[in-house]
Amino acid sequence: MLAFLKHPLARWRHRVRRDAGEVLVRECDAFLAGTMAVEASRRGQSPLHWHWLNLLAHGSEEQVRALAGERLPAEPTTLHEAKWYAALSFLAGQMLDVVGAGGLTLAELQRSVLVPLELELVLDTGAKEPSAPGTLVLRVLERLNAASQLRER
Repeated sequence: MLAFLKHPLARWRHRVRRDAGEVLVRECDAFLAGTMAVEASRRGQSPLHWHWLNLLAHGSEEQVRALAGERLPAEPTTLHEAKWYAALSFLAGQMLDVVGAGGLTLAELQRSVLVPLELELVLDTGAKEPSAPGTLVLRVLERLNAASQLRER
């Protein structure tokens, strides 16, 4: 056994660091997989507004198509979650319409439109925070429309 682990406090600190590292890895995995909202709900936390956008910004084409077809990644446990999933289903359909119109792949649309918006929302903890699904829908539609117009030129 390592000498520093012989002291009870040292063992506790080591365990806390390991646990914190495991939490960080799980959160990074969830972020990159587009499952932040699902993971927050599983932990009994209310997902933040950007957690919901995370699925659209990082989800695979299969995940986005499933969401557009109202096949949800998790069963909503509250009316609030159901409203968010309805908003995401609508936005997933809009994203696929933009992709279907040509000029952009889903990955390009995510990279150029949704990831930058997601990062803005992560950093924007002030009064502009969309607390309702409709507010996020409007912001995403604004960005999708701008991306469509740029591709039409």
